[in-house]
Amino acid sequence: MTSISFEGVRALIKDNNLSKSESMIRHFISLEDQSAEAYYLLALTLYKKNKWDDAVNASLKAVEIASSYAEPKLLLAHIYFNQGKLDESISAAKLALEIAPDYSEAHHVLAQYYFAKGQTQDALLHVNTAIHCEPNFPEAYFTQGYIYYSSKLLEQAARSFKSAITVKPDYMEAMNQLALVLQDMNLHSEAESLYLKVIDSIPAYANAHNNFGFLLRKLGRSEQASESFLLANKFFNRKFIFQQPSTRIIAISNITKRYILAIKDFLVWNINGKVNQQAWQNFQYLNQATNNHSGNYFNQIIKTFSSPVKKKHVWQSSKLFYWANQTDISRILNTLNEDGLYICEQTLPIDVVEKMLQYTKTALKDLRVPFATGITAATYDSAAPMAKYHFDEASMLQHQIFQTIVNDPFILAIARAYFKVEPKFASLNLWWNLVYSRNPSSDLTQIFHMDISHLKSLKFFVYLNDTTNNTGAFSFVRGSHKSDIKGKKLRERGIVGISDEDICKVYGEDQIIDVVGTKGTVFIADTRGFHKCHRPLTGDRLLLEIHMVNSLFPCAKKKI
Repeated sequence: MTSISFEGVRALIKDNNLSKSESMIRHFISLEDQSAEAYYLLALTLYKKNKWDDAVNASLKAVEIASSYAEPKLLLAHIYFNQGKLDESISAAKLALEIAPDYSEAHHVLAQYYFAKGQTQDALLHVNTAIHCEPNFPEAYFTQGYIYYSSKLLEQAARSFKSAITVKPDYMEAMNQLALVLQDMNLHSEAESLYLKVIDSIPAYANAHNNFGFLLRKLGRSEQASESFLLANKFFNRKFIFQQPSTRIIAISNITKRYILAIKDFLVWNINGKVNQQAWQNFQYLNQATNNHSGNYFNQIIKTFSSPVKKKHVWQSSKLFYWANQTDISRILNTLNEDGLYICEQTLPIDVVEKMLQYTKTALKDLRVPFATGITAATYDSAAPMAKYHFDEASMLQHQIFQTIVNDPFILAIARAYFKVEPKFASLNLWWNLVYSRNPSSDLTQIFHMDISHLKSLKFFVYLNDTTNNTGAFSFVRGSHKSDIKGKKLRERGIVGISDEDICKVYGEDQIIDVVGTKGTVFIADTRGFHKCHRPLTGDRLLLEIHMVNSLFPCAKKKI
């Protein structure tokens, strides 16, 4: 294979013709297995196909053949990052720089990884070096700008984003971010002009509509702001919407194919716990196409595989839910089956709530900043809110108070009765919803939607501060967790926000339940039903969520 052929393979990879590129490279390697370039291109192809482990092996083989070849080491950094191995990513990028100290892309990548760890100074050092090595590097200017912005250095951030746009005039992401900086600098007219230019160029740019909405609301143009937020919701997460087939025959054929694939995914998952990359997509497609009847079908399979609960478990009293006794289980179960929501009459003991609050005052949070270059750690500051703060699950589970609530006998008893199999722990979440949050994902949760991450699940929520409709109360549509006919058209839309108007047309306003209460208020929901949280207007909301499921499929198996 000549160098020209290698360039041809690179072109195939760039065009996302991955099957052909993999076939060509594997054929070449079968004839000549000492080509570092061939193994690198194979690794790059496998990386783009999300075959992480195979991509790692191919990259390591390329490095073994040519230890002075920097590109495979940088590719390893990307692969490790996608596997959640941030320290390994940094080490691999550093190895690439040892070989090529002026490798601007490696400096840029290392800057992003350091920023993800919250090491701002190291991130700035490497992004500045990347720009020094390659002055016409628009993505590096963007990263530099975002690091400055996260540090509230607005003038420096503005200069960086302007530099990115100078190098790449059609860089709409940088233009949107520059508008956000100018907005924070109270240069409203300039910010508005930029937002309009971005939206005119990319009408489906959800983040630009979202940010523009905040500017319009700040300027008192509430009606226009509402229109921008609706457009942001319309375009956000469109990739999760599956196009409906044109005929019923095609629809039935597609559903049959997806069922076959989903059953295969499920069997493989039960054997080795591995998740096929398409498993969640198959699962989501079936849910949307069958009005969730596919989920009910798989739940029957789960009962068979998981040895259904037939014997009565010995009742254990709960120290947290001290008011509950065994006779309450059937009453709560009936309400959950009928409504999909149960609000507990009693709150958690105040000392339990205070222990959780004490944790929040000292722990670091993951500051979620979608559409940016990374995630940084920050301490919650009510006087200067920046985004939606999520606490780290692993850190929480090291504390006795959170271990206690996850393993609480009342929670396990309710989940067991609801699933009719032994419940599995899916996740523990704790987050602040802030009054001035600009996070697009929080804007989605503030519009009615449904959760379809697992086959069947229950979420146990606890308000850790007093909560009203003006401070982010949870809202649920009674009975919408069922596979009812009237909600079928709404479910066909997929994982998108549903307007209040559409919900009221289908279910009626009287079926919407707003959960308000003092700190320690507990409620349980099957979030396959339509739900949202009200946008906080007068105060921030702190919410704990314990997520229990009947099976971890189609997600990776998890231990605590």
